[in-house]
Amino acid sequence: GSPDLKAAREVADYLGTVHHEFHFTVQ
Repeated sequence: GSPDLKAAREVADYLGTVHHEFHFTVQ
């Protein structure tokens, strides 16, 4: 796979986790 694609996936997973934690904290 492309290194850029792998990095993008890792960033997406990180942002998804942060968003989930933020959403959970708000509630």
